[in-house]
Amino acid sequence: MVKSCIEIMSKLYFFMNIQVEKRLSPKEVLDLLANFDDSSDKPLHEQVNLKEYSEKLSSYAFFILAYEDSVLKGFIAYYLNDKNKFVYITQIVVHQSARHKGLGHTMMTALVENTNDFYECIRLEVLTQNSNAKKFYIREGFYKIEDRDSRILLQKDL
Repeated sequence: MVKSCIEIMSKLYFFMNIQVEKRLSPKEVLDLLANFDDSSDKPLHEQVNLKEYSEKLSSYAFFILAYEDSVLKGFIAYYLNDKNKFVYITQIVVHQSARHKGLGHTMMTALVENTNDFYECIRLEVLTQNSNAKKFYIREGFYKIEDRDSRILLQKDL
């Protein structure tokens, strides 16, 4: 039994390839957002202008890209606020086919490991009604610091 669990975990992480602190061109960001547009409850293109948002992300955000079997399965887009010493996650997305396999946790761990020397915390907003995301963030060590209309501001101390 122990051997089979270890084999399963080895296979799971063997196929994950994480690229950290990557900058992307506006076209790369636009393609990324388009490929993951249907990965959340409400398509991203219904929430923002994808072209404008991709230009903003390309100019200011860093990315963590997660691959499984050489196929992009998830990403985190985040900003570094040097003045106030916090990281702000603007997008964290895992493709439906890769959920519940540890990919979100692996990306979050990579983010923490690559930002905890200078930054004091990580912040993000989650929709109030998104119970699955809230459960995930709580498991990752986030806690609520503020209610914002239909969203909640969460923080994880580093």
